[in-house]
Amino acid sequence: MFDFGDFRKEGLIEVSDKKSNIGAKGIYKFDLDQRLRFYAFLLSDSNDYVFSREYDVDGRIVNKTGGDVVQWYFRKLSEDSMKVTFYLYSLDERYDSIDLSYEKQTLKNIVLYTSPIYSNIVGTSVTLPNLNKQNGIIYIKGKKENKCIPRESTFVDSSSVPQL
Repeated sequence: MFDFGDFRKEGLIEVSDKKSNIGAKGIYKFDLDQRLRFYAFLLSDSNDYVFSREYDVDGRIVNKTGGDVVQWYFRKLSEDSMKVTFYLYSLDERYDSIDLSYEKQTLKNIVLYTSPIYSNIVGTSVTLPNLNKQNGIIYIKGKKENKCIPRESTFVDSSSVPQL
């Protein structure tokens, strides 16, 4: 499930998920004391990412890229429906009461599943109407609890829906 790289000259040890069939994978960088210092979800072999977390030596997030959703995927199922898949980073967060809204439809209390492909990722796929609309936006909201510092908060994230 993991690939290992040794970048001791940079003071980091890199561990990554085996890449998926589309080239996406999670990548972890640890310092020489085995503390996680960086995580990113790579979209492809190009090392581009829109989601990352940088940690200090005490494990606190000191910098981040992106919102709560690691990645959105949209796929046309038919002329009037689409499959929406989203992933959330679950290393230090626990999610609950997830609602997904698109146009006038809201799916409540969506059940999340542990990804069989990526480590520390939860998510799910749902079917929604495909409105073939330009500038459509999908929203996700829910509760999250930090596993390290028991603290609950509400999160909201969104994505543009591509015209399929």
